[in-house]
Amino acid sequence: MTTTTPTRLPLPLLIDQLAAHPDLTRTTACVVRTDPATAYRTVRERPAPRSRLWERPGWSVLGERPGAELVFGSILPSRSPARPRELEARDFVDFALPGHLKVACSLSVLPYGQCRALVTCEFRVTATDPRSWQRLRHGRGLISPLLGLLQRAILRSVRRDSARSRPR
Repeated sequence: MTTTTPTRLPLPLLIDQLAAHPDLTRTTACVVRTDPATAYRTVRERPAPRSRLWERPGWSVLGERPGAELVFGSILPSRSPARPRELEARDFVDFALPGHLKVACSLSVLPYGQCRALVTCEFRVTATDPRSWQRLRHGRGLISPLLGLLQRAILRSVRRDSARSRPR
């Protein structure tokens, strides 16, 4: 006989509030062999410096549910995405100046079994006008793989650092 226990659904994701209707989404996840609290601490404090985008100029933390999700983002000109625009986090959602891409990234952690955690990295890109959407659409073949490389680097760093700091 099989019994099931109802589970609580997690709170809605912060990224759903900050980038509700993206033009491009890329999601990657991994399971780490540590408890969710250690995994989140690693996400927030210890990933390799190159993967901590929220500390780079033009990027900022947009919101956080401590212990569960960190969302950071940037506004990039659609013509030269390598040059992020300085912007306060509180202005991210309402930013609508034509010629830009709004990029949000969520790093979330959920329990996975008894002593593991599921770490998810999701990028969402939203164009601020039809012309920027066209540029995004034509550059998708380059942008999506670059986001994938970045996601894998972030998750590899979290997996490595979580294994080093897991409780024994």
